[in-house]
Amino acid sequence: MENPTVTIDTRNVAVSRYWLAGILLAASAALVALFAAVVNQIDATRPVGEGELFASDAALVAEVIQQENDLDTAVRTARNRLGILAVSVIDTDFTYVASSSPNLVGASVDIPFFRRDPLPMRALTAPAGHPIHIDGIEEATSDLAMYQVLIPVDDGAMALMFYDLRDLTVRRATSDGITPVTLLLGSLGVLFVVATAALIAGRAGARRRIIAVIEEAKELEMRADELAQHNRSLSEARSAAERALALAEEKNRIRSEFVLMINHELNTPLTGVVTSAELMAAHPDMSAEDRQHLVNAMIQQGDLLKRLVSRMLTLARLENRGLGYSLRPVSGDALIADLSSVARSDIADPPASWSVMTDPEGMASVLSAFVENALTHGGDTVRIAFTEGLLFEPDLTIGEPPHDGRYVVVSDDGPGIDPDFLPRIFEKFEKRSDSPGTGLGLYLARLMVEAMGGSIAVTTGPTGSSIAVGGPTPLEATL
Repeated sequence: MENPTVTIDTRNVAVSRYWLAGILLAASAALVALFAAVVNQIDATRPVGEGELFASDAALVAEVIQQENDLDTAVRTARNRLGILAVSVIDTDFTYVASSSPNLVGASVDIPFFRRDPLPMRALTAPAGHPIHIDGIEEATSDLAMYQVLIPVDDGAMALMFYDLRDLTVRRATSDGITPVTLLLGSLGVLFVVATAALIAGRAGARRRIIAVIEEAKELEMRADELAQHNRSLSEARSAAERALALAEEKNRIRSEFVLMINHELNTPLTGVVTSAELMAAHPDMSAEDRQHLVNAMIQQGDLLKRLVSRMLTLARLENRGLGYSLRPVSGDALIADLSSVARSDIADPPASWSVMTDPEGMASVLSAFVENALTHGGDTVRIAFTEGLLFEPDLTIGEPPHDGRYVVVSDDGPGIDPDFLPRIFEKFEKRSDSPGTGLGLYLARLMVEAMGGSIAVTTGPTGSSIAVGGPTPLEATL
């Protein structure tokens, strides 16, 4: 459903814009008139006699240059005593040979007016064509208009003085009273100020009328927002229902796949047991060696069936009632004794002080599941180590890592875990399509570790994977 739109009478907005345009015009006119009055007064009170001022400054520059042996020191001294932008010395080729702004040295003066026949003094307001620096800081840009005075010094050299127009105005300013033109322009500016104030007052009245229209528009917008919120709520409810339906369909799919998978996993060892029994019954005279081979196969397949049934029963018990573990301090040697039946595993000796708060049988079951998974999907040999603290940066963490915890690390040298599959390895029924098993081993291990208050950390790469099971350090071990 589309949200209704709110339309405001554009004529009221136009009226408001007319008032605003009138106010801006009147205010602009007032500013122009007052600015013109100020400029006129400044021009009217600006004194004459720059020649005398510049002649005095020129005499000082010439005196300093004659007294100082070094031109660089002379121009800096003259500039500081005069308090102007810069003082420079140029040669007959109109090239800067010394300057209080060092960046000018070597540059050329490109003002044609200065290249005329020699005169005692020349003055011109123009950009210098180069930036002016004072102590390494740019004080004037190359395009800034400044007053430039050129005077001869000796031996054909000339001094060029740069004046900031604002500083020069201050130096020459006088007060001769307010002129009639200034009074006329100022009065006109005041008149426009009064007109601006009148327009502002008129606009206030028009604005009050527009406010009523805006308030009505806000009320309509609020109603529209309520309707939009209702529409969003309906959309969210529909999305939630679609997600719930998709989740139910996914659960049904998982259950169907699980039934098929369990049927296959149970049927394979059961078929082996039945086949071995039938062979033994059909050939009572078979050799003792062949009979023992079949008996061993039946025992192996029976153990596999027992583990599958036990795993499914454990899963049902966990999901219905949970697990209850009795945690106590367990040494590394005690865990090694429980792991002695794990085949093809290289178990390192734990440190003498190594112990962890856990359930020994539960921890042994978890480690056995990790070793079985490593032998199935990893390398040929699995290493088990005992560490005080986590010694690697995990790619995946399950549970809250204990502070200063103790860890049992199961490592293999296989090809590693696919990064896309890594976040799902501890989920129920999750396994790669080409992998054997039910996809319950790591899921059950995770549930048992969480029930014991521990954590799991996983790191993987092309040279192998490591899974660390952590638990808190016993209190007596920290004393």
